[in-house]
Amino acid sequence: MAMPGEGARAPGIDSVLASQWAQVRGRLRSEFGEATYRSWLKPLTLLGQSEDQVSIAVKTRFMRDWISQHY
Repeated sequence: MAMPGEGARAPGIDSVLASQWAQVRGRLRSEFGEATYRSWLKPLTLLGQSEDQVSIAVKTRFMRDWISQHY
């Protein structure tokens, strides 16, 4: 998980990947609840995909570490 900033859609992310990311975000919201989603998971930003791996960014190292440890 990287740290750059939050953005709507990073360059190079096609509409299919963006749609899949929207589905993942919806599932995270339903599985963890609205409060947890808004506090910790909504700030996740999809950076891109390479082969079988996706890159996700958050604003701070603290958020990265918290999310990695708890989710």
